Amino acid sequence: MEIIYIFFGIMILVFIGIFVRLGSILLQLQSNQEINSAYNDDHHNQRGELLQRQNDILEQLADDVQQLQTDVRDMKYVSDVFYKYKLPDEKEREMLEQIEIDNEVFDGISGARKST
Repeated sequence: MEIIYIFFGIMILVFIGIFVRLGSILLQLQSNQEINSAYNDDHHNQRGELLQRQNDILEQLADDVQQLQTDVRDMKYVSDVFYKYKLPDEKEREMLEQIEIDNEVFDGISGARKST
């Protein structure tokens, strides 16, 4: 009978050891789960901040592109005005001076005919 008591005693100690070990494994799993949850929350927050920064940068980029398009339109308008009302080059100035001289000569000849 003593062997049965010793056997039950050993079994109880083995079961206690198993329950202690299972308890420590359970605590470790809970700790790992809490660490994993904290990591996931931190990762989620960092990702949200990163997406917000990317969104802000893209909005600024879109505004810059619109401003650039406006600037290009303004430059095109100014270049069209320069092209339309350009200053004459040297040959064109000589031609305009010659036309002015010819007009003065014509006016002088016409005035001379009328006075005679």
